[in-house]
Amino acid sequence: MGVVSAESGHYQPQPITAGARPVLMTSVAAALGMLPLAWGVGTGADMLRPLAIAVIGALCISVLLSLVATPVVCSLLVRSRSGGVD
Repeated sequence: MGVVSAESGHYQPQPITAGARPVLMTSVAAALGMLPLAWGVGTGADMLRPLAIAVIGALCISVLLSLVATPVVCSLLVRSRSGGVD
């Protein structure tokens, strides 16, 4: 996450916390919704338990990718396009 400066045209990275709140809120809400299934509470939960565990794991991975990996890759791409000079 970052912006390109209008004056200089250079990429200015922003902190991860700039867009972290909506991503974390939606992921935590979805993971908390899956917890009863992952614990095996209710009828038919034995069949749905592996699905709930997989969804919670996928949510954790997607949060890491969207908050850490994407900004790193973006800054590396911008840096390589500008010739490695900040």
